[in-house]
Amino acid sequence: MLAGFDFDARDASRNLASVRYGWGDGVEAKTIDIFNNSWAQPAAFYMDFPQQEQQSWEALMHSTRAGLGGIYVKLAGDNFLSLEMPDEHGNLRDLRGPRARTAGVGCGLANLDPLNNLFETITVASVDATGKRAGYSSPGSAVWVSGLGGLIDMQRAFVPDPSARLPAEAVPFAYGPALVTTDLSGCAAGYNQDRGLDPANALDTSSSKIDRHCNYTARFNGTSAAAPTVSGVAALMLSANSALSARDVKYILATTARQVDPWQPRAMYQGSVVDPGWITNAAGHRFSNWYGFGLADGAAAVYKAINFKSLPPLRDTQWRPSTDAASRIGNPTRPATQRIRITQDMKVEAVQLSLATTHRTPTDLRVVLKSPAGPAAMCLRRSRHWMPPPTPRPVSIST
Repeated sequence: MLAGFDFDARDASRNLASVRYGWGDGVEAKTIDIFNNSWAQPAAFYMDFPQQEQQSWEALMHSTRAGLGGIYVKLAGDNFLSLEMPDEHGNLRDLRGPRARTAGVGCGLANLDPLNNLFETITVASVDATGKRAGYSSPGSAVWVSGLGGLIDMQRAFVPDPSARLPAEAVPFAYGPALVTTDLSGCAAGYNQDRGLDPANALDTSSSKIDRHCNYTARFNGTSAAAPTVSGVAALMLSANSALSARDVKYILATTARQVDPWQPRAMYQGSVVDPGWITNAAGHRFSNWYGFGLADGAAAVYKAINFKSLPPLRDTQWRPSTDAASRIGNPTRPATQRIRITQDMKVEAVQLSLATTHRTPTDLRVVLKSPAGPAAMCLRRSRHWMPPPTPRPVSIST
């Protein structure tokens, strides 16, 4: 069964009650197994997301699929190259930092959307046809795996000068292939329609010799496209083994994902590492803030799903406050530290952090999670996304 809800419709835009309806509160959602979310909440700052609200969302997500938990797949975002937000007059402003792109850390993070930080969410980044991060794909510690999202798919024979149709930062990706998929029928709707523009490739518009009715498009791209490729893998997994829980699906996706771009460089700023590239965690799994655990591998995931023994019951420590006194934040050689003591002997699947600061320039801060048993995880890097003082409110992130 396929069902859909337009979160971008005028009566639903930015309405989390509508999202909750589509995610499980609504009667139509009760029979849904996989919830693909090719949409994001536009934000320039970390949004207020109280712990009680987070717990309410997670309870909803646990309750679907008769208690097995729905498979919630969500895009990471397309803000590596730019982060555009409307100002008070409704005009778009680019909030990117001057060095964000060249430093290799991106302008906007996947963690900006609080729903991407939920334990149940499978946050998906995008890989292009070369097997590397698509230029636009937002990085972040919330990224779980990557899917196939492609680039822009203009053809030189149709668009000899892409700079006339694209912003400068997108021009290098103009001729990279995107995904070919079905489109809304006819040339007046969907991606492929007659809009008074010259075609960008051989499949565009009613002038196409191979698709004059505009039933297909070759320009489906973005993490909006990458997310449903992972949803498709999840559907195949449930077809092979319908008893899989949502945690099982997440675990299988992570442990069967393929490492791509193994030589992803470390990102440095003023002598400090701001993105370590690929790391190996204490369980021996490779992870990157660009790719998560890697590119979802459909064949490997389905094979593992067939006879998979479900994970043991989830152990949740609940929120644990640090008992350390607040410490003064210094430079990279004298960082402030806060310890959170977990006494249970357990394997850690995910960590959620909530923190606040009265620092005068929180945009200069980064947050690193260190475990005695493994490498450091870069949870939050220097960025413009903190709410500026004097509003020290909690910021929620996950890894």
